[in-house]
Amino acid sequence: MKNKSLNRYIIAAMVLLLLLSAALKVSGGGYEIQVKNWNAREIGKIKTEYGSIEGGNFSFAVLGDNKNSKRIFQDLLKRIDGEDVIFALDTGDTVMKGEPVYFSSFLKQIESSTTPILTVPGNHEMYGTGREYYSQIFGPYYYSFSLGNSYFIVLDDSNEEYVNETQMQWLEKELQKGQEYRYRFVAMHVPLFDPRFSEEKQPGHSLGNVTNARELNALFDAYNVTLVLCGHIHGYFHGTWGKTPYIITGGAGGEIIGGIDKEHYFYHYVVVNVSSKGVSYSVVKLPVDDSYAYRLAYGIALHIGIFLKANILNALMLISGAYLIYLATIHIFPVARNKLKK
Repeated sequence: MKNKSLNRYIIAAMVLLLLLSAALKVSGGGYEIQVKNWNAREIGKIKTEYGSIEGGNFSFAVLGDNKNSKRIFQDLLKRIDGEDVIFALDTGDTVMKGEPVYFSSFLKQIESSTTPILTVPGNHEMYGTGREYYSQIFGPYYYSFSLGNSYFIVLDDSNEEYVNETQMQWLEKELQKGQEYRYRFVAMHVPLFDPRFSEEKQPGHSLGNVTNARELNALFDAYNVTLVLCGHIHGYFHGTWGKTPYIITGGAGGEIIGGIDKEHYFYHYVVVNVSSKGVSYSVVKLPVDDSYAYRLAYGIALHIGIFLKANILNALMLISGAYLIYLATIHIFPVARNKLKK
């Protein structure tokens, strides 16, 4: 009877370990992410299909700050797939934290999209060891490409403070190349300035080094940047910095608080239309309850859900370890001692 009882305990322990192994796979922990140079691959797709755009007319989508959202971000991707756009640009904070569990979750979502998606590095991607993972998965932190009559420049200001000197020099050369094109677009996660505050009260939720922000603004003005695309602030804002137009779009699924201000705080993405006649854009609101109570509850639930997903592995490991210790001390060790005595 004792042996049968012990066998049951051992079988239960094996089942628990199998569940732990499954949790490892589901959570994204314990295995190497196989995706490499995502952005270069997506640009290749765009070039192959749309390399020669008739008249330079096309549209693309811009979104930001999805932060491992499930329901809202998944709905947004489906809606973008239904738009007449040739690619989508995610302005950063695609994940809560720069770890495999978060990146693998985001990759599963965008791999299911039929629209090529390019990424901009956000500050959340760089948390922990994220900088290394980001470069392995997505490629260079800053890059450029051309499409039709437009030149696109993606910057890395994920440190939330400034764009370093090496990148500033690279940027100016890229802006010079961009003069050969009718339009120039610059994408960066952290905005130059926070439109919610006056110049005297900067920085807000924007670049911490105001001097560097002004230097960037001067470059954008000097080289006639058509439009700057940012995220970081969870809402929608537009205007001009100097003479350079900007859009801040941070409504792709991350938490939106923003009080009762429904003019700026709602879930959305932006569609930018490029033609020989000019550049225009429209804001697409998602059909989500935009009451303050809902946004607050959703934000709390989002963080709790991500926390549980990221920590389920640790929790199962603790439970498994405790159970195995229990088996060893209560059942296995006494049986072994009795056998040795005999």
